[in-house]
Amino acid sequence: MRILPLLLLACAAALLAGCLDRDDASTSGDGDQNMSTNTTTSLSMSFAAAGPGPLSPTPQMFSVPANATAALVEAQWECTSPTCTITITVLDENGTEVASGSGNGEANFEIESPAPGTYTVQFSSSGPVAGVSGETRVTVFTGEVPDGFTAWGDEDAARARLARDA
Repeated sequence: MRILPLLLLACAAALLAGCLDRDDASTSGDGDQNMSTNTTTSLSMSFAAAGPGPLSPTPQMFSVPANATAALVEAQWECTSPTCTITITVLDENGTEVASGSGNGEANFEIESPAPGTYTVQFSSSGPVAGVSGETRVTVFTGEVPDGFTAWGDEDAARARLARDA
């Protein structure tokens, strides 16, 4: 009799830990299954002092497969300087700007139907910034983007799925 509660607890823990990812498949209204997968690339944001202008001498890149439907760029950072506004720009293989976003500690933007290839991410500022520390997460999707997806909230997403499926 004690095994059933332990099994349920183990399944809940696995869902919270992301071992059983139920967002990989979603069902459309007509009963067909639409497989959706994603890959997240983490890009470091660590700059001592710079600006205005480019913040990173080393280009940071991510890849997009031929069947990609979207790319979500999410960044969070802190600065030791009073000003902390940073612009994040995504360039295609030809160096053409595809998308950009800026903010003071956070920026999020989406690239719809990105072409396959390798993309470069550049960080810049319009004023001096110092002691930048943070991370940019680029998630490339094939299939539908799950509602409310964020690369930052894996634990929150697992809890939401568990509550929804209960």
